[in-house]
Amino acid sequence: MPKSTPSLPLELEREIAWVTAFSYPWMLPTLMLTARRFSKWLEPLLYHVVPVDHSPAAYAFMRAAESKPPTFLRHAVRHVYLDSCWEEAHVAKALKMCTGVQDLAVTANYTETPLLSILCGMQLRRFSGFLVSVFGSPQSINVHHSLLGRLTHLDLYDDPIPTELFRLLPALPSLTHLALNHSVHLSVLRYLLESVPALVVLIVLWDIDLRDSAVEYGVDLLKHAPTVLNEPRFVMIVYNDTRSEWEAGAWGGDNFWVRAERWSKKRRNGEMNPEACLCLDI
Repeated sequence: MPKSTPSLPLELEREIAWVTAFSYPWMLPTLMLTARRFSKWLEPLLYHVVPVDHSPAAYAFMRAAESKPPTFLRHAVRHVYLDSCWEEAHVAKALKMCTGVQDLAVTANYTETPLLSILCGMQLRRFSGFLVSVFGSPQSINVHHSLLGRLTHLDLYDDPIPTELFRLLPALPSLTHLALNHSVHLSVLRYLLESVPALVVLIVLWDIDLRDSAVEYGVDLLKHAPTVLNEPRFVMIVYNDTRSEWEAGAWGGDNFWVRAERWSKKRRNGEMNPEACLCLDI
């Protein structure tokens, strides 16, 4: 590790290092080689965003869980993308140390049932995944559970989304951002906009390959639910890849939540046609 004499105040140097690391996360290993103090400052950022899959980053996370004190992961890990149930017992043990996690995504590739007990210790603000799978059934979902009580952003992968789940959403005390898949019925959109006044944005997500279908969906809204179409909080978003969107947001970058807020603000400010609910920005 090279030695270097700081030419800037340490606090400023550390701030520059952090900003650079967040802006260019792929440069983290190189930045850590700048000087010993850089390595000390930036090592926690190696685990700021953690994938649980078969990637080198996932194996590095598992090694850290074995070699680092529990407090390290508690303070370092803030975003987890749970995409595999390999080495279930070891993954569960590692995740239980990550009580500082605020943002969690769970894909269909993670099928283990004990997940709910692991999540209880986290301070989640954002959740992306199959909520019914986490709880076991729609009837088992408890809106007063600690997993849901602090959520501000909820991206539901469930398809179709059970009616019981829709009826529970207005009871979530902190919910301000909600994203649904494109199979959602128009009447459900109307219900949610009326029942959850705290919503900043209600998003319907469309894969980029389905953008023509998104246009047809907008035509149906114009015919059968014009109040939804003209609601500035309602935005249809086209996206490329779910994981890329999530990772961009985890590192503070542009993702569908950010684009939806930007689009909604323009509608509220009269900067575009009131019926322009489809955002094609990628």
